[in-house]
Amino acid sequence: MQLKPQKFKASVRHHLHEMKSSMIYFAGLAVVLVSGSCSTEKAVDQQGYASSLVEADINVKILAALDSGDVSKARKMAVLPVFLDLDYLQFCTTRGIVSPTPEQTRESVKLARETLDYMLHHRDDWDSRRLDVQAGIRGIQKILTEPEDVTKLKELSDFLATRQSGRP
Repeated sequence: MQLKPQKFKASVRHHLHEMKSSMIYFAGLAVVLVSGSCSTEKAVDQQGYASSLVEADINVKILAALDSGDVSKARKMAVLPVFLDLDYLQFCTTRGIVSPTPEQTRESVKLARETLDYMLHHRDDWDSRRLDVQAGIRGIQKILTEPEDVTKLKELSDFLATRQSGRP
């Protein structure tokens, strides 16, 4: 099956736009991670600016996807910062960059559980080849250590691996 030139161009344009959006987000995250090691007020301002810019860009794209009726696309964009934040939380804790309070630890566990349950509920929407999905799973894996949580994560990982192996 061959695509008509108009459809091919539209498809390429769409994929380039998606790649650009992801690259903007990851570039913003890189700025946040790099500037996070600096203690100057300017670095904090730069980190906040980059974070706000990326967050606003994602939210506008979510609204556009919702307006177009593409709920699946909106879901994938809305969960992107959640995945990356979970990975960042575990990164900071694992590396000893921060020492979360007991309350923050409870909140991160609650967030990771809610995210895992959400992913299980919408299991067909995730592509384990995507870096954001990998980051989310990595964050969940490091944050959740209770046997029930580990079992649920294994269920999701097994499902994604099986589905991935069945793809061309």
